[in-house]
Amino acid sequence: MLGLRPTGPSGADDARQSEEVRIGYRMLGLGFQVVSEVGAGLLLGWLIDWATGWKWSIAVGGAIGIVVGLTTLVRSAWKLNAGLEARDAPSRRPGGPSSRGSRP
Repeated sequence: MLGLRPTGPSGADDARQSEEVRIGYRMLGLGFQVVSEVGAGLLLGWLIDWATGWKWSIAVGGAIGIVVGLTTLVRSAWKLNAGLEARDAPSRRPGGPSSRGSRP
């Protein structure tokens, strides 16, 4: 009517944005997973403390939870990063779409 163009994302932009949202939710899930693993370690330590009376069990359980949580976080982040690099690899090849016009 007035010659206005839609300002929404195109099909390719929409697909890329959808993938970025999926990756964001995966990262959010990793954060919750780390917190829950640390919490589980603390809970197990507290249960051992309650059952046996050994006061160091909460600290040991928390430390084990932190180690397990960080190990899971690093492994999942490496896997996610490898997937992102594989997705972007065709655009980084010499002569690929991103290298056009970049030579002097």
